[in-house]
Amino acid sequence: MKQFITLSAITLFTLSSQAFASESSETALKMIPGGKVIQEKTREVMVLTPNQSTIEVEFKRNGKFEEASGDNLEKDILVPDMGLISLQDAVAFLKKEGKTPIGEWSLEESLFGNWHYEFEGVEAGKKMDYQVDAKTGKIKSEIDD
Repeated sequence: MKQFITLSAITLFTLSSQAFASESSETALKMIPGGKVIQEKTREVMVLTPNQSTIEVEFKRNGKFEEASGDNLEKDILVPDMGLISLQDAVAFLKKEGKTPIGEWSLEESLFGNWHYEFEGVEAGKKMDYQVDAKTGKIKSEIDD
């Protein structure tokens, strides 16, 4: 009897994990138009963009979107829902202000519930960190120590 209960619990966990991964993949693909899922884990989905770059989308235990990141802000495509600006718009806001974002980026929620993009860049030979509010486009920049 104990073995049957354990086996049933494992089966139920496996089925719920598969359903969660499938739902996460659907959500990730909505955020990356034209993308293709290349890897699924329990809480992470790797998506290949139409530009052949890769974006990682992570989810909380409850299935809600937690974070997205990529290595190529020039090729990556991210259009999150929830009233947030796209990755392309965040980059455009930075460039309009004379900022020079390069390479890696991430979108995540702060402890206070505010969503922001993070980028690195270079100004006057100094490494910089940029943060763009994902709702307002407001920019915060500081020297990277």
